[in-house]
Amino acid sequence: MHIQRVATLPAFRHHCYAIALLQQVLADVAAGSAIELNAQATAIGLYERLGFKQTGAPFEEVGIQHVKMVKNV
Repeated sequence: MHIQRVATLPAFRHHCYAIALLQQVLADVAAGSAIELNAQATAIGLYERLGFKQTGAPFEEVGIQHVKMVKNV
């Protein structure tokens, strides 16, 4: 499974809406599944809080630093 383009409008950031949304997605994923995403460098901490681990070297996508992250459910 691949999660892509999680975004929160600036006025709604820091209210844990993205975490709540992602927790629900993770709850609905079948056990034994691997989930991957490309996190912007500024969002690595958010995904680490949800149990994602960084894999590989940072890379640039559309002018923004990203890292690949993976979580096994």
